[in-house]
Amino acid sequence: MHLMFSASAVRRLAATSSYSSNFIRFARRHLSSTTPVSNFDKLGCIGLGLMGHGIAQTAATAAAKDNIHSEIIAFETDQKFLDSGRDRIQKSVDKLVSKERLTSSQADALMGKITFTTDRDALNDTDLI
Repeated sequence: MHLMFSASAVRRLAATSSYSSNFIRFARRHLSSTTPVSNFDKLGCIGLGLMGHGIAQTAATAAAKDNIHSEIIAFETDQKFLDSGRDRIQKSVDKLVSKERLTSSQADALMGKITFTTDRDALNDTDLI
């Protein structure tokens, strides 16, 4: 597994000491893997802020259009941040539909590729975070 985090996501994850220790154990377990991954089928995105929601949307667009990824796991520590990130992505997708850059069926497929969750265990079997 490969890990990639935005700075704001790391700050939020490390904010609580109980979560911080679990996060460090999670990262060590997956960083110690020596098995190379040639295809990133299932992606995880930690944090849906200004940068994270764009990463999740871009990955989902590639998943929906080119069938590159089977699923995008969008994780947030708090439900209100998760809802806000989902709304940002939905507004952006709706704008693309209104500009006729996406059809409504493509938009539905794009949103269907993203699993929004506050459960960090959903990230356990991802290929890239």
